[in-house]
Amino acid sequence: MSLETKKTAGIPCFALATLTLILCAVTVIACVLPQFAYADENLLTAGVAEGSEPKADEVTASISYAVSAGGSWSWQSNGVANAVAKGKQAKGLILKVNSSLKGSVQYQAYVNGIGWQTVKSDGSVAGRVGKGAKRFEAVRIALTGELATQFNVRYSVLSSSGKWQAWKQNGQQAGKPGAKLRGIKIELVKKSSPSTKAGIGIIGVRYRVKMQGSHSWQLWKANNATAGKAGNGKRVQNFVLYLDKGSYAGAIKYRVRLSNGKWTGWKKSGRAIGNRRNIEAIQIKLSGSIAKEYDVVYRTYASGVGWQARVRNGATAGTANGRRIEGVRVQLVSKSHRSGWVRSGKSWAYYKNGKRVKSQWITTSESPINVLTSASHKYWIDASGKLAVSRIINPKDKADSGSKFKAYATRWGYISVGELFQIGDKWYVTDGSGVLDEAGSSSILVDRYVQWAIDIANDNSHGYTQDLEKRWGYPDYDCSSLVISAVRSAGLNTGAAAWTGNMRSELTRYGFVWHWGTSGLKRGDILLVHNSRRQHTEIYIGNGKTVGAHIAETGGIYGVGGDQTGHEIDVGPYYSSVGWEGYLRLGS
Repeated sequence: MSLETKKTAGIPCFALATLTLILCAVTVIACVLPQFAYADENLLTAGVAEGSEPKADEVTASISYAVSAGGSWSWQSNGVANAVAKGKQAKGLILKVNSSLKGSVQYQAYVNGIGWQTVKSDGSVAGRVGKGAKRFEAVRIALTGELATQFNVRYSVLSSSGKWQAWKQNGQQAGKPGAKLRGIKIELVKKSSPSTKAGIGIIGVRYRVKMQGSHSWQLWKANNATAGKAGNGKRVQNFVLYLDKGSYAGAIKYRVRLSNGKWTGWKKSGRAIGNRRNIEAIQIKLSGSIAKEYDVVYRTYASGVGWQARVRNGATAGTANGRRIEGVRVQLVSKSHRSGWVRSGKSWAYYKNGKRVKSQWITTSESPINVLTSASHKYWIDASGKLAVSRIINPKDKADSGSKFKAYATRWGYISVGELFQIGDKWYVTDGSGVLDEAGSSSILVDRYVQWAIDIANDNSHGYTQDLEKRWGYPDYDCSSLVISAVRSAGLNTGAAAWTGNMRSELTRYGFVWHWGTSGLKRGDILLVHNSRRQHTEIYIGNGKTVGAHIAETGGIYGVGGDQTGHEIDVGPYYSSVGWEGYLRLGS
């Protein structure tokens, strides 16, 4: 209905005159205002009576957006394509939402040569225009407040090839670093089912580093992208971090441990840290209302180790042994989308899609306790939601009722597979699936492998050889293959043990303890010498005797299969003149 047809009864002439002047003034102003300002005025016609609330189907909202290639601004609104001239790239972006609902629009641009900029909102310029203008290559857009309960914001960018990319919405990234964008189209889409949860805008972190040998900061990275250059041998020496907190209150702080072994003080968002010293570890934490809804999750790439396990909320990422950090990744994760390990007091919990796992097996390469573990391991999470550590997992126990087999959780939390271990005075072994079997006491296991070696010595079908195809009992042995085979016969794991040169390192991984010298020898001790002068091993069987493989009938290392002399493999007196360096003892 036009003003000319409205009833004027009861309206004083001076009021009409005043109204007419105001309308004229508005008309003049509208001629000089940028296009996005029109939306504010147009919405006056969609208002509602004072004191009443609009119905869901009466709520309106529009979005206007301007793009610049470095000169003038071109405005469009509500899904209309907005592009710069062909052959040029977009360098600046402005967004503005008009609605009777409370809220705003937030947007963030990835700029060539800079990286992710700070979050902009409601008419601010994103990108780099004017002097030193640079193209923007990617963008994220999100709504805040009541506006987001009724609308989604979706958007598409125009590539330099002239093709519009797939629609993105509500904070998703459109475009990518390195792209050349010519334009954008944005629209607000009414939700079919209004939400009761207010929009929070753009949430995330931006960070960058300065590397050893460089005087320049790298580009701003965001949300789990790699800052630094993993595996290039260069150290991270400076670090800075910004928090994009949307409409939340709160802050982020961080500190680093330098190569001198000392931690710096905590720094606030945007404060550089490191002072060109090599950084070995990082801690990051949130505070305020954002900390109640989000975890800050981060990890580092350590030299000689690779990407370490993710840590959260103030825990240490890095090492304490002088390994340099070559890369850093940081992200914010909603607690409702938590995944992976989270410390819970002195124990560990595991989350999937925000829910704490209970009574389940978890297989992952990320260890919650030993951050240097890279191999995939199996973990048991008991009925209380805690990681089983250093205990037998028994399906008959209430906490382990979901387990399918009896297993042992090591002190690192993962399930022992193909290993021997001691609990109290008993020894246990696990098969390739982690199924637990009681192996017996140390004395029982020792008796098993000692007797096996004696039986081989008394069987003249087995002699001495170092022939690689025959030395594992086909039909002969040499000194190390005899001892290793004896230990295996008792059901014990010998790892990669294959000769005197690696017996000590391998057997000490699977229940044996190394002792220097030969004092206090006991039955079952494995005597060993391996140096430039001598390499030999035998088993001490008590009463001043040993069993071992010695020499072929030829006086050398090869001969006819079987024991031709009766002494190629035999039980004989213990000789200290061999020059034993020490011995391996099972369990202690």
